[in-house]
Amino acid sequence: MKNADKPINPITRSCQQEEDDFVNKWTPLIGLTKREYFAGLAMQGLISSFTEKVSYSGWVTEIEETIKCAIYYADELLKQLENK
Repeated sequence: MKNADKPINPITRSCQQEEDDFVNKWTPLIGLTKREYFAGLAMQGLISSFTEKVSYSGWVTEIEETIKCAIYYADELLKQLENK
């Protein structure tokens, strides 16, 4: 599994009883991936820098470009982290 696909929060443990002994069992990987989390943070920063719009023409295009940009930032961050 690539680093980008791992969850932002580590696996939690749970205990199950087997023949009078408690054995730690790991739960499956669930939740947001690091890629999704980093893209969300990037999008939050990009959106916070928006200024008030005079008109709404082109708004959908700007939203789509912001999403693409946020994903690009997340992918680039993960790539740089892999190279360290």
